[in-house]
Parts: sequence; structure tokens; C-alpha cells
Amino acid sequence: MDNKFKFFKNKKILTILPHEDDELNLIGGLLNSNYIDKDKLYITYVTNGDYYCKTETRVKEVTKSLKRCGVKKENLIFLGYCDQQFSENTHIYMTDENSSFESKNSRKETYFISGQNEYAWLKRKKHSQFNKEALINDLETLIMDIMPDIIFVNDFDSHPDHRCISLCFDSTIGKVLKKTKDYFPNIYKGFCYPTEYNGYDDYDNINLLSTKFKKEKNNEFDCQNPYYSWKERIRFCVGKETFKYSLLTNKLYKCLLEHKSQLLLRKYKSIINSDQVFWQRQTNNLCLTASIEATSGNTKYLNDFMTFDCENIMHKDTSFPIFKNVSWIPKKEDKEKKITIKLKNSSQISEIKFYQNSISKGKIKDINVKFDNGEKKYIQLENKLCNTLNVNTKEKINNIEIEVVSQETNDAGFSEIEIIPSKEKNVEFLKILIDDNFTNDIYYVNDLKYKIDVYCYNGSESLKLSHNNFIFKIDNKIINYKDLNNYIDKDYTLKIALKDNEEIYDEVKIKHIKPINKVFFILKKNTNKIILKKDVFVSRVHNKIKRVLKRM
Repeated sequence: MDNKFKFFKNKKILTILPHEDDELNLIGGLLNSNYIDKDKLYITYVTNGDYYCKTETRVKEVTKSLKRCGVKKENLIFLGYCDQQFSENTHIYMTDENSSFESKNSRKETYFISGQNEYAWLKRKKHSQFNKEALINDLETLIMDIMPDIIFVNDFDSHPDHRCISLCFDSTIGKVLKKTKDYFPNIYKGFCYPTEYNGYDDYDNINLLSTKFKKEKNNEFDCQNPYYSWKERIRFCVGKETFKYSLLTNKLYKCLLEHKSQLLLRKYKSIINSDQVFWQRQTNNLCLTASIEATSGNTKYLNDFMTFDCENIMHKDTSFPIFKNVSWIPKKEDKEKKITIKLKNSSQISEIKFYQNSISKGKIKDINVKFDNGEKKYIQLENKLCNTLNVNTKEKINNIEIEVVSQETNDAGFSEIEIIPSKEKNVEFLKILIDDNFTNDIYYVNDLKYKIDVYCYNGSESLKLSHNNFIFKIDNKIINYKDLNNYIDKDYTLKIALKDNEEIYDEVKIKHIKPINKVFFILKKNTNKIILKKDVFVSRVHNKIKRVLKRM
């Protein structure tokens, strides 16, 4: 896949992160690949990460770590906000434009290491106040300044800084998309904790395993973000350098090792997987620039990009934060309960997404959707928080009217509506799956009961295509999918290509585990234990020496 995967090539990429080490949790496997043009990759750290240790330490560590991946120091951006721990009772996110937050170090404005300045000062010769509005403004300036093609950002992890960045980003990108014309970046949000840092320790396997979601305590939703489904995740294969089982040659482990103050190397078993997992929001949403009216309820929530919000983000995983209302809710006495959406420009429409109010115990059940071309649809919404209505209008649409026919409770409503224009969605890449794990060059199988499948992505969503869409080759010979079972007792080379475009393909050597493979694996496994033990010891001694020198 390394040489065939072109999706990120020649793309300007911006990654927005809370702390100096979260880059390895969010995109570590992609960093250690040749998928990304490193000279076009910009990595932004919102906080200085100095609640427990010095900013200089965190910056030095992340610079050395990213140098191993080929990322230049000049492409690192530091917004200079303070970080905050969940043991505290307040946060920058819990402020407004008229209030200011004071950090543990008694600071009230953005700052950076001695002799250098943070992003706000470099841009406008003025520090930003510690409050939510200033952070959102800095993020907006950053995105407008870089105008990236692709944005990676963390989602709603249990850490308050992670929750702050996730929610502030949603608010920010909503503003950016309303202001810009013909700017539709690909946005990928992923988790740093339940899939990586606090994920399953599943590294001790002869093949790298796929990422799993380890739900955090007291979480009310399967994937922490109420609108996510695990089945709808976007998956990117990690680079070959990450597939190497030995810690002596695994580049991602070497990057983890550089973060000595955090002892991040202890988490390698959960961080290193065969894929990086994200969820994607569409930015070509016609509703963002539309004019919206309703017979009652606040329509500003329908096209602000934010699907949920909360006032207090300090719970960690002791309890789940209480969301506040960011939804259009029709009044009880409203007999019509209608939303009228007037598009800025007429357009053919492929689908409409309805995001239900996540804090309501009930949902909107039935709606009428009427288009100005005379077409009408009566829709029974499924019992889930996000419903997609496939429209595929042949004519261009100007106005859409949505009428609520029935709802389970009076506080049922929509937190967001997305109207996606018609667009040709060609398959961008495919990847061979064996027992749901991505492969890279060689995949070892234990027995004769492994399952082969194909993962496809079209630039906006994962696709489940029929096997009739692919060409299957074993040792360069075309076969039928059903005939794969005739080869499961042999070692062979499998190639799967898209029938409509054979340049989109994946290839892997499938080998059965032999006694010699098991011996080498056990040797590597035991060697890894020795390497980890040594590296943890060295890192702890290093940290202790630094603490002693600091007190002198």
C-alpha cells in the first residue's frame, strides 16, 4: 500500500492537538509512512503541556520525536495556552469573552519558551487572553492562514484539554466554512485515549492487529461522541515501518521513546496497531451557507457544525459530562413545526443528514421533506442519533421544507442538518482485510479458517462493495472469489484490484505459521521485553536527574 496509496500526496495537512505527544496517539502510524508529504504537514499544539513539567522539556521531546518521522521543526506551531488537569475544577473552555482564566503557573495570556514566541504574538504582536473566545479566534486564524486540504484533530476524549480542543474546533470550522468560498477540507476526528493511549494491549501478535475501541468508564455512548458508529469509522493503514514487530526497528516505538517525561513508551502495545481510525464530517454541507427559517425554535443550531456541547468538561471518566442544548427544538404549541431551508445556490442533492438532539430522551420520529421541484418524501427516521436520507435529485433544488410529523418527547429536535450536493464518489483506495486486520506485504495465518475481505474508501466514507466489483488474483492467476477457499492450505500471493480501475489494488503474501516462525516470534517477544525494561529504566533515571538538577 505504501507505494500505491496516493490520497494524502500533494495535500497540505494540518493536525491540531492538545499536548506534545498526542501526535503519536492520533496519527503516529501515518507519520511513520511515506503517505504524507512531510514538508506540507503542519502540526499544531494548543497547550504548552507544562502543568507537570517545563514547556522547554515538552518542546524538545516532541521536536526530537518528529525529527525521526521527517517533520521539520519549522512546521511545528505552538498556540501557547496552558494545559489543565482533571483534578482541577475549572478550565479555559468554561470562560467567555469577558472573563479570563488563570493557569497553575499564574499566567493569563499565551506564552512560549524563553526567547521564542507563540503563534498569536508571531501573527499580530499580541498575546491571546486565556479564554474560550480567544482560543477559537486563534484556531480560526490558523486555519485561514494555512488553508489545509486535510485536517486531523482529536475528538471527545476524557481529558478536559482534549474535550476543549474537540469542541472549540467544531465551533471554529463552522465559522471558517461559512466565510470561505469553495473551501471544503477533509476533516478527520479521532481519539487519543480509547483507541490508543488507554486502548487494548494487543501488540504481542505475529501480525499487527486492527484498532479496537476501549470504552472509557461512565460513558453513555458507544464511541464517546454520541453521533459516531464504530461501523462507520474511516480506516487508514499504517506505514511499513510501524508493521515491524521488533522494537529495535519499529520507528513508532522510537518516536514514543523520545517522550521521556511522559514515559510514553510504556503505551506502545496499545498505540501500535495496523490502522489509524477516524470519523469524517462533510464540509461541502450546503446548509452551512443557507438561509433557514422555522415556525418556532432557534434555527442557528441547525448549521453551526456543532452537534453537541457541554458547560463542564472536568469530569474525566468519573461521570459523563452533562450536555447543554445546541439543538433546534420546535415549541410544544407550534402546530406546524416546519423548517424552511433556502440554499445560497441551487444544487443537485445526494443526501440529507439529520442529527437528533442527543440530550433528549426522545427523538423526532416522522418527517415530511418537500423540495421546490414538487417532490415529496415521508420519512420514518430510524432509532439512532444520526439518520441519512438518500435523495439523489435529478433537478437542481433551491428550497427544502422539513415538517415534523411526530416526536416522542417535547424536547426532541435536531442539533444539525447536513445537505450534501451530488458528487461523483470514486474509490480512492482499497485494502485487503484478513480477519478484519490490515496487511502489509506479508500476513501470517494460524489455521485454515481465516476470512478475507476488502476495505474501500471513496474520500468521504467507507464503502461495502460486492465481491463482483473486484478482480482476485492468486500468484498472478485470476480466480473467482468463491475459489479462495481452495487455496487456504497453501502459501500464496493475493492481489485484489478494483474491476473498474485496476490501478487501485492491494497485494499481500499470505503464509502459514511454521515452527521456525514461532521460534523467531518468541525470541523477538522476549527481546522486546528486555528492550522495554531497559528503556523505561533509562527514561526514569533521565527524569530523576533532571528533577535533581532543577532543584540545584
